[in-house]
Amino acid sequence: MSGWYCLAPSIILLVACLADLRSRKIPNQLILVGVFLGLVINCIIPIEGRVIYGVEGFLLGLGLMLVPYVFKMMGAGDVKLFAVMGLFFGSSHIIMVGLHMMLWGGVLALYYVVKMKRMKRLDPNYKKMTIPYALAITAGSFSTMYLLDWNI
Repeated sequence: MSGWYCLAPSIILLVACLADLRSRKIPNQLILVGVFLGLVINCIIPIEGRVIYGVEGFLLGLGLMLVPYVFKMMGAGDVKLFAVMGLFFGSSHIIMVGLHMMLWGGVLALYYVVKMKRMKRLDPNYKKMTIPYALAITAGSFSTMYLLDWNI
């Protein structure tokens, strides 16, 4: 894929990271823009069945992330962001994004475990720390774009 195709998901991912780092929330407006752009871009690409491929990726991404959401391991914004990436990556590549996301999520979790231990030493009453998982979704998406040679 050419570099222009990566522009929309890259911007969406970076804005989601900033929002997640600041407030631990991914705005619904950003998700709606992502869905709109994903559908428009899939309509523009001159490949037969591309829109269906993107919608399948959206549904597969949503389905894959519902299990962690149901068990309160992930927020709704993360689920929706991953589903939007399914629109861009399609049903066959969203699995690869998910695998990369899990690897980067593990690295991120290790960082936060170390950070939490330090915080508990400074403040014994420190209890909860959330992980901005948009970072893992972004890293997984970018590493997949790189491996698929999308010219990012």
